[in-house]
Amino acid sequence: MKNRLLLVLVLLTTVAWAQETPEAGIQRLTNELNTLVQNKKDSLQITLTDLENREKSGTITADEAASLKKEANEAYATVLDDIIYEKVDEIWAKKYEIDEAVYGVEEETEEVFAPEQEEMTDSTDTNKLSQFGGKIPQIGKAEKFKTNGHFAFGFNNMIYDHQLNTLDDSPYSLRASVFFEIGFNKSIPFKKEGTSPLFKYGLSFRYSEMKLFDNLYHEDLGDLTVLSVHPEELKKSKLTTSQMLIPLELEFNLTRKSEDELKKGFKLGIGGYAGLNYFTKEVIKFEESSEQRKQENYGSFNVSPFVYGLSGYLGYNNYALFVKYDLNTFFRESDTRAISAGLRLGL
Repeated sequence: MKNRLLLVLVLLTTVAWAQETPEAGIQRLTNELNTLVQNKKDSLQITLTDLENREKSGTITADEAASLKKEANEAYATVLDDIIYEKVDEIWAKKYEIDEAVYGVEEETEEVFAPEQEEMTDSTDTNKLSQFGGKIPQIGKAEKFKTNGHFAFGFNNMIYDHQLNTLDDSPYSLRASVFFEIGFNKSIPFKKEGTSPLFKYGLSFRYSEMKLFDNLYHEDLGDLTVLSVHPEELKKSKLTTSQMLIPLELEFNLTRKSEDELKKGFKLGIGGYAGLNYFTKEVIKFEESSEQRKQENYGSFNVSPFVYGLSGYLGYNNYALFVKYDLNTFFRESDTRAISAGLRLGL
């Protein structure tokens, strides 16, 4: 009896896996990606901690430790890129399955040709056909809702306890803390006809810099990251993060009069995003013994590994001003949250 039950369970599991929906596949691949990235980050942290212990014990010099840390981080970044792009390809393959199931057509723009053997008796149809040189282009989902790319840049900073006025007391430069983002998205209408709102989703990669002033730098104390005054006069002090984000937004076109004008007019978008921080580094520059020194400190700096927040934008044609606000704390065990604003250009 037990063997029969075991066989039934195995068969049910096999059937469930074989019938996995594209949506479930995307969720599974996203979870696998998060797990792989976290494992690589944990492995890197173990390596960096070992090098720090060897430096403290005198087994290796400070320069040797710095060189080995740099090599470990470069290897980590290379492996991580391969993992991310491989999983992203699999995720987008599942996305195309969803598109085909929803629309029943492929991504490429289709055209409908008039059969030569059929006579066109209606003069109106004949005139319309002649305008297109004997063929009528089908304005379907491929032409209106194809994948679009974007490039964005702007400024970011920190606020405390959800209070926007705390920007006045921020230790980070308001003008020098910048970000750059590149990505692509897909637009899906809620209704196949009319000018209904669009649901937009996609994938983007973001690089951010948080620059300190007043000779401050980030000091990693293990479970806590604090701002400390550097003994040397710093020329530069910044913390950089690299993120992979999945945006989910609802877009309303405020001036579009027809469904053929998706890229025209004023647009209002609201939504959110979720993703992960997969690389963190601190860079400080100072002068020592009349020589310019540059230090690159690698580690997590207790930056939250997962990112999620709210977003909104107001645009015209392919240009949009947007704001993002992280709901997660930037540093673990803190009440700091990142906020950013900038310009997004459609590609």
